[in-house]
Amino acid sequence: MAPGKIIAALNIAAPENRVPEERISELGDMVAQAAHRISAALGFRSPAANEVAS
Repeated sequence: MAPGKIIAALNIAAPENRVPEERISELGDMVAQAAHRISAALGFRSPAANEVAS
């Protein structure tokens, strides 16, 4: 597996009429946070994190 290569994806699936428009941004943030946690658990470190740590 090449470093930084995308190997998976997350999403939320629901009928449009069940998700109020004002929740879309909140749900998107939740998916992004989950993706970051999963990536970190798999050992991913962003270049920005490496710069801060140096």
